[in-house]
Amino acid sequence: EGWVTALAYSADGRWLAYVSNESGRYEIYLTTFPPSSTKLAVTSNGGCDPIWSKDGGQLFYVNSYTD
Repeated sequence: EGWVTALAYSADGRWLAYVSNESGRYEIYLTTFPPSSTKLAVTSNGGCDPIWSKDGGQLFYVNSYTD
């Protein structure tokens, strides 16, 4: 387990994007809300600062995160 930071909820409240360093670097993951054991890695080469579009159809993030 790692640290979880930068939570971002989708406009419809069904999805939660978050940043975790559980892989050894900060990556963005998606899970349903309320959170479940199922998660989807959005990034694989670092990511931070997730934010949803106003309509909740797109997730934006910074992909050049460095420690």
